Amino acid sequence: MDPSSIYSLIQRINSGDTASAESELESYRQTHINELVSSLATVITQFESEIPVVQSALLILKTIVPKSWSIAFEEFQGPAISQDIKSKIRTLLVTNLLGHPVSKVRSVAALLTASIASAEYPDEWPNLIDEITGLALNGNQYQLFGALSTLKELVGETISEAEFRSVGAKILSSLYTVASAYSSSQNLNPKFPLLASAIAFQVFAQCADLFAIPTKPNSPEATIVSDIINQWAPLAIQYISKQINPLDVEWLYIKLESLKAFSALLLTIPKITSPHASQAFESVTQNLEYLLPSYIENNIENTSPLPSEEIIQNSGVFVNEDVTLDSIIYEEFELLGHLVNHKSIALKLTNIIHPFFQLLTNYSQISKEDEESWTDDMNEFVKEESDLSIRKAVRSQIPEILMSLDRTRQFDLLGLYFKEALSNFDQSSWKLQEASLYLLSWILAEDHESHPKLVQESIDTLVRKVSEFHYDTNHNLLRARSYIAGGSICKSLKDRIDVAAISIPLFESTASAAISDSSDTVKGACLIAFSKYCQILPKDYITTKLTALYEIIGTMTPKAEEDTPAMFAEVLMNIIQSNFTFAVRYPSLIEIVYNLLSRDPTNVMLTNEIVDIMEELAETATDEDVYNEFLQHSLPPLLQSIMSITDWEYTPELVLSLNILGVIVDKGPYPVPEIIVDKFFDPLYKIAMNSSDNQVLQSATEILSFLTRHASNQIQNWSNTEGRNGVELLIIAIARLLDPSWEDSACMNTGLLILAIVDRFGPMLGEYLPQILEATAKRLAISKHPVLIENFIGVFSALVATSATEVIDFLASQQIADENGKPVSGLEVVISKWLANFDVLRGYNEIKANIVSLGKLYELQDPRIAAIQVDGDPVPVPKDVILTRSKARQYASLYTPVSAPCKIIKLFIHELISGKFALEREASEALKHVSQEEHGNDEEDDDGEWEDLDDTLLEGGMTLGDTLKYAGIEDLDGEELFDEEGGGGRRAWGSSDHVTQYMIADWLKHVVTSDVGNFKANIYESLNQDEKEYLATLLK
Repeated sequence: MDPSSIYSLIQRINSGDTASAESELESYRQTHINELVSSLATVITQFESEIPVVQSALLILKTIVPKSWSIAFEEFQGPAISQDIKSKIRTLLVTNLLGHPVSKVRSVAALLTASIASAEYPDEWPNLIDEITGLALNGNQYQLFGALSTLKELVGETISEAEFRSVGAKILSSLYTVASAYSSSQNLNPKFPLLASAIAFQVFAQCADLFAIPTKPNSPEATIVSDIINQWAPLAIQYISKQINPLDVEWLYIKLESLKAFSALLLTIPKITSPHASQAFESVTQNLEYLLPSYIENNIENTSPLPSEEIIQNSGVFVNEDVTLDSIIYEEFELLGHLVNHKSIALKLTNIIHPFFQLLTNYSQISKEDEESWTDDMNEFVKEESDLSIRKAVRSQIPEILMSLDRTRQFDLLGLYFKEALSNFDQSSWKLQEASLYLLSWILAEDHESHPKLVQESIDTLVRKVSEFHYDTNHNLLRARSYIAGGSICKSLKDRIDVAAISIPLFESTASAAISDSSDTVKGACLIAFSKYCQILPKDYITTKLTALYEIIGTMTPKAEEDTPAMFAEVLMNIIQSNFTFAVRYPSLIEIVYNLLSRDPTNVMLTNEIVDIMEELAETATDEDVYNEFLQHSLPPLLQSIMSITDWEYTPELVLSLNILGVIVDKGPYPVPEIIVDKFFDPLYKIAMNSSDNQVLQSATEILSFLTRHASNQIQNWSNTEGRNGVELLIIAIARLLDPSWEDSACMNTGLLILAIVDRFGPMLGEYLPQILEATAKRLAISKHPVLIENFIGVFSALVATSATEVIDFLASQQIADENGKPVSGLEVVISKWLANFDVLRGYNEIKANIVSLGKLYELQDPRIAAIQVDGDPVPVPKDVILTRSKARQYASLYTPVSAPCKIIKLFIHELISGKFALEREASEALKHVSQEEHGNDEEDDDGEWEDLDDTLLEGGMTLGDTLKYAGIEDLDGEELFDEEGGGGRRAWGSSDHVTQYMIADWLKHVVTSDVGNFKANIYESLNQDEKEYLATLLK
C-alpha cells in the first residue's frame, strides 16, 4: 500500500467512511506491516501542511504500535515492524513531529513517543532522554513545548522509579532551567516563553512521585531528594509570592503551576519540604491579602468577574486549564489547608489570628454570581449546601482550613472565631454576616471539645442574632443561612441550650418559614435544617410535628430538580428515623417516597436514599407486626412498574422497582405474606428467563434468592399454568443463568440463589443437585469477577461444611475446562479458585464459615487435594534486574508453586498476622489519643511535624490487652462487643473478627503439635521465614 493509497484511506476516514477504511488498514497491517508504517511516515512528511491528514496518520500509527512494535506490549499480535522502520519512526518523531507548529500534532507525537518508550527504553532507545532534554534546552519554541509534553508523558506513564534514579538528574536539570527563566528580574531568559516555565513546573510536579521513594535518613538517596526539594521549593515560592496583574493570564498560569508543584512536594515528601512551609505560608497569605481587593470588586460586588481564558493560545500552544483569578485563589487556599497542619504555622498564627480570620471570612462571602443564582434557584442553593456541587469554589475551601487549624490544638479556635463572628454580626454587610454564620456553624459542628468553654452570654447573643436574621426580609440568602445555622447551633450546642426556651422556638420558626416564606430557596434551607432538629428534639414533641413535616416535603417535591430530590430524601430519612413506629403507620408516606423517586429515577444518590428508606420501613414494619399494612401501600406501585414492562430489558424504573422489592422481601418476616409470591414470582421468573440485561438479571436473581429463603413452602406449592412448581422453575432459571455465554455481571447473584435452593430444598433436589454443582463448577472455572467467585465459593463452602467427602468425590469425578480451555478436574478448579480468592471474601460469618470448611478440607488429608498446585509466595526480583514498569508487571504475576494444603496453612497464618497488626495499630492510635487528652500536644519534632507515637509503646511493660483497656477498647476475652450481624461495636482486625482469629490460632496449634496432614514433612519447609517465625511465636 503506497503513500497515495494511505492518503486516500485517511480521506475516507475523515469523511466518515470509518469502518471499511479501518478494516482495510487492519488487513494490510497483518500482511504488509513495514510498507504500511513506511507509507504512513511518508504521508506525514509529504502532507505536513494538511493538519487533519497528519493527525489521522499519527492516530493510525498510534493504534498500530501496540499490535506490531514489540512483544513488550500486551496487545502485541504481530507481525513485528522491522528495526530499520522503527528507527525511521523514532527519528521522525524526535526531529520533526515533536517540533510541529500545531500543538495537537505535538500532543499525539508525545503520546506516541512515550508509548514506544514504554517498550524500548532504556535498552533499545538509550539516548531518548538526551534527545528530549536536548530539544527542550536547544530547540526552537515548538520543539521546547513538544519536549515538555513528552517528558510529562514519560514521567507519568513510562519511566519507573529505578530508571528515574539514573536519568532523573538530567530531566530535573533541564526542567529547572526552563522553570527558573522568570524567577527574578535579574534572571530573565527570553529564550524560554513564560508558558514553558509554567509547564516545566507541571512536569516537575509529576516527578514528585518518582523521587519520593522510601530512603533511610542521611543516606545518599535522601541527600539527593533533599537537594532537589531545596532547589525547587524556593523557586516555587518565588513565583507564588509575585504580586501580578490579575488580568495577566500567562503569569496566573505559572503561579498556578508553582502552587500545585509546592503542594505536591508537601504531600509526597512532607518532612524534607517542611522547612520551607513557613516561607510558603507567608507568601500565600501576603498574596491573598494583595488579591483580596480585586476579588471583592470583581467577584463579590460585581456581576462580571475578571475575564476567564479557559484555553491559553500562545504561538500554537494550548493549555487546557481554567486559568482565572478564582483558580489561583482556590489553589492558594488548597495549599494553605496543607500548611496549617504544621505546628510551626499554627504557632505563627497565634500572633496574627484575628487578621487571618478576617482574611478567611472575606473570602467566604457569597459571590455576586452565586447570589443571583441561589436567590432565583432553590436547586442550585441546595446542591451547594449538600456538598453535591463539583465546581471548585473558593468559599468551600475555607471551612476545611479552619478544621485543619483546629486539629493542631494550639488555641481555642471556637472561642476566638466566636468573637470574630459576633463582631461581624453587629457591624458588617449582610454578606459578611452570612459568611461569619456559615463558618461559625462549621466550627461548632466539628469542635465539640470546646463547647463547654463558651461563655453563656455569647451563646445567648448568637441565638438572638440568628432569630433576628430569621426575619431579615431584605436578604433571602442571609435568612436562609440563619435557618440552617439555627438547626446546626441547636444540634452542636444541645448540652448548652435549653430545648424548650430556644430549640423548640427556633424549630417552629423554621417550620413556619418552610410553609409560608416567599422564597423557595429559604424553604429549601428550612428542609436542610429539619434534619438537624429531628436528631435533638424530644421524641414526644417531634412526633406531634411529623405530619406537618411530611406534608412540607410532599409540597416541595414538585419543585425539586437535579440533585435536590436526593437531598429531600436524606431529610426524609432523618425525619423517619425520629420515630419509625409513626412513619411506618403514616398512610401517605409511601406516596411521598415514590413521588420523590419519580423526580429522577436515574439519579444514583436519590435511588440509594429511597432504597435505604424502604429497607428501614420494611424492617420496622416486620418488627412492629404491621408488615401486611405496609405492603398495601408499597406493593401496588412496584407491581405496576414491573408488569408494565413487556420485554424485560433495562429501564431505570424497572431496576429501581426490583431493588425496592428486594429490600422489602429481604427485611420481611419468615414467611412473607403469600401476596408477594402470588404477584411477583411469575414476573421474576420471566425476567430471569427472558432478560438479556446484566443489571436486571442481577436484581431479579437476588430477589429470587430472598424469596427462596423467606417463602420456601409457598414456592414449593406454587405452580404455573403448565403445572410446574416453583422449585422446578428456579432450577430452570439457574440453568440459564449459569450459561457460559453470559458476562460475569449478569449472573453475579446466581451463587446466592443456588445456595438458598440447596439450603431450603436440598433433600428434594435429587438428580438435579449434581447437575447444579457441575454447572456451577464450570461457570466458576471461567469467572473473573470477585463477587461472582465469592458467591460460587459460598456454595461449595456450605456443602463442604456438611458433606466434605461426598463433595470432594463428586468434584474429582468431573472433567471440565479451566479458564484457558485446558481439561482439568472439577476439584482442581474449585480448590484453585477458592484459595486464590480467599482474600476477597466479605462478612465475618462468611469468612468464618470458609475457614471452617478449608480446615475440614485440610483434615481430610485427601491425596487428590494434596496433588493440586496453587500460587504460593511472589517470586523475588533478582538484585541485578533493573525493575522497569514492564518488568514489574512481569514479576507481579510470578509465584512459587505450593500444594493446596500448604496454601491453606499460609492463608490462615496471614489471617492471624494481618489481624495482629491491625489490632496493634488500633490500640496504638487509641493510646495516642488518650495520651494527647492527658498530656496535650506540647512537644514538637525537630522537623516541625507532629510527633508520632513510639511503636514500642505496646512493648513497654504493657500487654496488648492492658493497652487496649487503658485506651478504652474492650479486651479480647469476651464477645459482648459483637452481634450476629456484625453491628454494634464490632471491630475489624484484619479480615475476620477476634473470635475467628482465636479459632484459627487453636486450629493451627493443633495441626502443628499433632502433625496433622504430616505437617512437618509436607508443609513446614514450604513456609517462608516470616510464617515460620510467626508459628514459633504462636506455639510459645
